[in-house]
Amino acid sequence: MQVREAIELDLPVLVAIYSGSVRVIGPEKYSAAQVETWAGFAGDRERFHTKVLNSTCLVAEEDGEVVGFVTLESPGVVGLLYVRADRTRQGIGSALVRAVVDLARRLRLCEVRTLASEFSRGLFERAGFAVLGVEESHYNGEVFVRYRMARGV
Repeated sequence: MQVREAIELDLPVLVAIYSGSVRVIGPEKYSAAQVETWAGFAGDRERFHTKVLNSTCLVAEEDGEVVGFVTLESPGVVGLLYVRADRTRQGIGSALVRAVVDLARRLRLCEVRTLASEFSRGLFERAGFAVLGVEESHYNGEVFVRYRMARGV
């Protein structure tokens, strides 16, 4: 697996990875209404593209195919972390977290933070992030629990 910086031509596959991942694994922990609301973010292509393009986005590639991505937003916030639904739980998410922590180190940041979902909390904990608090996020009438997490670099 290779990790590289995303380019604009990657955007359609990033949208597909995001929405596919949410729709396939989302029902394991979220209601149907929450999944549709969550997946809807990728439907707003302009907003999704802006979020990705206004951050540093790293993609994981295997055999020339993008299988996951992570964004590092300023200042030191891991924003999006998604792996293709058929490739979850195969170490790709962990590799992307390591790559984004390495990037933060190269940028001489002192720490990285994230708001983790029910799915990504364990992944971030295994990567050395600690839960600092729990918050509720309200989006289009749905409530999502997120974990404020951080780790030093």
